[in-house]
Amino acid sequence: MSDAPFRRKLVETALPLEAINAACKADKERKTGTIRNLHKWFAPMPVPALRALIFASLVDDPGDDKEERARLLELIEGLVGSVVANPEPNVLDAAKSAIIDSVGELPIVLDPFCGGGSTLVEAQRLGLPSRGSDLNPIPVLISKALTELPPGVADCPPIHSEGLLDGTTSRGLPGFLSDVEHYATRVRETAWKQIGHLYPLAPNGDPVIAWLWARTVESPDPRFQGSHVPLVGNWWWPRPNAWCNDDHHIDLRMLF
Repeated sequence: MSDAPFRRKLVETALPLEAINAACKADKERKTGTIRNLHKWFAPMPVPALRALIFASLVDDPGDDKEERARLLELIEGLVGSVVANPEPNVLDAAKSAIIDSVGELPIVLDPFCGGGSTLVEAQRLGLPSRGSDLNPIPVLISKALTELPPGVADCPPIHSEGLLDGTTSRGLPGFLSDVEHYATRVRETAWKQIGHLYPLAPNGDPVIAWLWARTVESPDPRFQGSHVPLVGNWWWPRPNAWCNDDHHIDLRMLF
């Protein structure tokens, strides 16, 4: 057993809750900006709260040193103030130094049910190694996209030929985004060549954005000589403007 005296962690003593709550509210109100907006995972924890909790769970409480505690709380306010963006470099450096001073060797942050990967992202933001797992392949994919792929290309230029023309200014995230856009376009073009015929245009040439499918049966009326009729109780669309506009068309199809 270690002879080191027991030290409370900052999270057991004090947190700047007003600053954390304000940052969490701003995070919840975001409509764009992260992959979480593409797939809203169940009960996602606001990332500023995770950032504050990870930091405060590792840093020792200074005890009777009120000035040092005030400095640490102010540091947390700086960490969460950026919401989802990286805090200022000096704030991050101070946070990493405080963690090292308290725990020495950086611990690995483990999230066995990682969900959308927010814990892993915030651990990495603080310079901590992180590991995660999940049985559901969707959060695994999200977490990989957030924590494995971007760090691997952080200082790399884009790899497609058009992006290499300005490689000196496209390193890091701009180069990565350029590659994603380039290859996503190529994938879409290849897929469209193979399955585009399954998405015909409307009679007036507009793109179809929705289909109303209906099962059909042979009509019992002998006058229709076995023609198929749709099993539809109501063709009324309660909010047509929500589905189409002047530039689009709704196609009504029968499923035989």
